[in-house]
Formats: sequence, C-alpha cells, structure tokens
Amino acid sequence: MTSRPRRPRVWLAASATAGSLLLGVGTAPAAAADLAILTHGHIDLFETSYDAAADRLVVQVKDDTRIYGDEPFFRAPEDVVLVVDAEPSAIEIPDFEPLFFLGAPGDTVYLLPMTQDERLPWPGWNSERLGPGLLEGDQFQLDLTIDGPGEVFSFMDDPVGMPIARYVDTTDAAPDRIPVGVGAHAHTNWVFTEVGEYTFVVTASGRKTDGTAIHSEPVTYRIVVGDPPSEEPVVPRIGIEGGTAYDVGDVVTLTAAQNPPTAHDVYDWAIRWPGEDTFEAVSGVSEAAYTFTATERHDGAQLLVSLRDDDGILVATSPIVTLAVDGGPSEPGDAAQRVTVALADDAGALVMSVDPEDDVADLGELALGEAGDRWIADGELRPVTVTDTRSAAPGWQVSGRLSDFVSDDGVLGARHLGWTPRVDRAAPSQAVEAGPAVPAGFEAGDGLASSQVLATSPGRYEPRHRRAGRRAAPASPHHAAHR
Repeated sequence: MTSRPRRPRVWLAASATAGSLLLGVGTAPAAAADLAILTHGHIDLFETSYDAAADRLVVQVKDDTRIYGDEPFFRAPEDVVLVVDAEPSAIEIPDFEPLFFLGAPGDTVYLLPMTQDERLPWPGWNSERLGPGLLEGDQFQLDLTIDGPGEVFSFMDDPVGMPIARYVDTTDAAPDRIPVGVGAHAHTNWVFTEVGEYTFVVTASGRKTDGTAIHSEPVTYRIVVGDPPSEEPVVPRIGIEGGTAYDVGDVVTLTAAQNPPTAHDVYDWAIRWPGEDTFEAVSGVSEAAYTFTATERHDGAQLLVSLRDDDGILVATSPIVTLAVDGGPSEPGDAAQRVTVALADDAGALVMSVDPEDDVADLGELALGEAGDRWIADGELRPVTVTDTRSAAPGWQVSGRLSDFVSDDGVLGARHLGWTPRVDRAAPSQAVEAGPAVPAGFEAGDGLASSQVLATSPGRYEPRHRRAGRRAAPASPHHAAHR
C-alpha cells in the first residue's frame, strides 16, 4: 500500500461505560434545508425512532456537534456530509496480531476512535427514543451497504486493546449488520483504509411484538475522508414516479426521478416481496424506467431504486413504494355502461382448450440438484389446443401464468416454475411459433408468476388446428422440500 507519510499515532484502548445517563433533549429545529458539513463533535449518526402514524422505523442523524447552534438538531442523512480530517485521524497499523484484519503492520489507515477526539467527528448510534414493548425482544438491526475507495471497519475494543464486537467489515462476505437494543447509545471505532468519499445506505428493521415485520426507509450517508468539499456538492434526492394501484395483468412502468437532475444515469432497482425481510435485486434493469406486468404476487411488494455514478459509487437511494394489486376487475359502479357487440354466425371463432380428461400435470418428486443448493423436478405440462375458424385469420397469441403451489405446510411461489414451450403439431400451411423459454425464478426473475407467451400465430386464410405443448422445470430452495 502506498500512502503519503503521516505522523503516526499510538493506538489507545478505552472501555465503554456500562451505565447510561439519559438527558432530555430540548425541542430542536427540524433538519435544516442546507447541507450540514460535520467535521467534529458528538454525532449519533444512526438515530432510530418510531413513526406511529406510518408504522415504521425512522433513521436520522442527531447532530450534537453544536457547530450550527446551541441545541441538537435532527437531520435527514441526505442533508449531512461527515468530513474526517486525514491528518489527525491517520494512524499506522501496529504490529499487533489482533489488529491485522485492518491491514499489514505499518499501513496507514484513518481512525475515528471509540472515545472522543475533539478534532474529529465522534459518530455512534442511538435508540433512546424507542420505548420498550414495541419490538420483539426489544431488539432491531441496522443493515449497512457501503461503497467507497477503501475498506471500512467498525468495532469496539476492550480495556487492554483487544478488538471485540466487530460490527462492520467490508473485506468479508458477511452482512454488515449492527444489532441494537431499544434505549441504546453506543460509540465504536471506525476505520477507513483510503482517503476519498464513502457512501453508506442504512436500513433499520425488526419485528413487532405481534410478529409483523417493521422497517425504515433506506437512508443514504456521505462520509468524506480527507479534504472537505471545496464547494457545496450537489446531492440529488431520487424518488419513484408512477402509480401504486393496479389490477393483475396491468403493465406497470415506474420511473426514477432525480431532484435536482444530475448527469448520473445508472440505476439499481430492488424489490421486497410480501413476507420477505430483505430486498432482492431486479436483474437486467439499470435504467430510470422499470416496466413489468402486475401479478397477484406483486400485491404488497415494495420497491426502491438506487442511483450510482460512472464509477459505480452509490449516490442516493429512493424511499420505498408499496404496490397494491387487485386480483381481478371490480364490479361495475353507478357510472358503468353496458357494451354489446354482434358476431355473425359464419364469422368463425377462436377457441383455446385443455382436455378435461388430461388436465393434471404431475412433475414427480423433487430431487436434489447437482450443486446441492436446490430441489428440482422436471416434467410435461398438458397440451393446450388452439382452434381458429375465423375467416379473417387475424392471428392469435396464447399466454399463461401459474398460481402458487399451496399445501397445508406452506406456499411455494409460482416464480419457481419455468417452461420451454414447443409446438406439437400444426397444419402444413400454417405458421405457429413457440414462445420463448422462461427460466425458473429461483435466482432471479418472476418465472411463471407473471404472464408469459406460450405460442403465437401470425394468421392465415383457412381454418387451422394447433396443439401447443410446454415443458416445465421448477426449482426451489432446500426448504421447499419440507413444505
């Protein structure tokens, strides 16, 4: 590692105070509209409270630096930049094996210590405004997603300098997750391995005492290690435009909107399905618009979008939006009107059918896949017959989707089933094209939870009779075998 020489600092260990003194905080002004540059002082960076009206957790910054006034301020994280002066924060990693996870002895890193240094920010977390009895076990967690030029660590040390309670370590694959009890107030060591700008996206989550999940909106923090910004940076906020109420089968288009607009145009969409605790990435979508077909599974699903710069550094994350999807058309109201149309007897008809004596698709028993990470079944879904006797021969398209697999023990989502359509037979003069293969959504995608094309005919000038078949290949996680 190469670094410009810095004055070494001695690594000092200090123990945390076991007790806590709760001091009342006067009614402070809401977060100021201008960007707050916090360079030193006491900061509860992850201050978590409960919004009863919205029934959600809220993560803010409690600015107790007194840089901008004589009282604490509660600020939106997007309105804050934490600036770490490289000179007083620079240390060399000592030749002490328990600290080798930070790097090699002699490497320069940048430390915000667990005990306050008046020259530096002193960030911690605080849940003193969360009362007991709201959350299961009076516990919740903070999940961090971190981008930046170097690695980031957060940990405590004991009175003899041994690192303990490593909460954040971006060098490993484990989630960067901080467990927090209600009424807590804590500070840790924070270490950054490189100067530059870091982005944290933080979400608080837990379960209420009635067992229901509760979350905060994801919030975005900017931490600059090194020289503070020479001018106030443009920090856009992003939101999601588009409706939230749909019927099954509607085409949904959601669009990420920046305010103020910037040149950044790389987006990451993510969805949290009903009953799930975490968001999963929407594969194949990196643009501002996300279009999909509403399914029953989307009812109650939550979406968010993140904005990245050209280097892949996270810039901002939107608030969460929740979809409401109706399972079918509503009953006509007072303003409804009846629509009638006549079809001549000789105009023909388009009929799609499945043999009622052959309408059960048995995929057999699930078998463990070669990789040992999923259970797989493979079999034939029953044929669909399409008969078109319309004289105008306008063509047709057959699509299908699947409802969830349901047993007494649980539900396996329809997205775990995929298919590879084929045309079994067709009249010699007719063109029928099988729809594209749809992979099972075990790793990504909706599988057959959303409507997919089985077969298409561009149309001809004589009656025709087609049978469209399909091959199924569902996949599921290990636990699905026990449902």
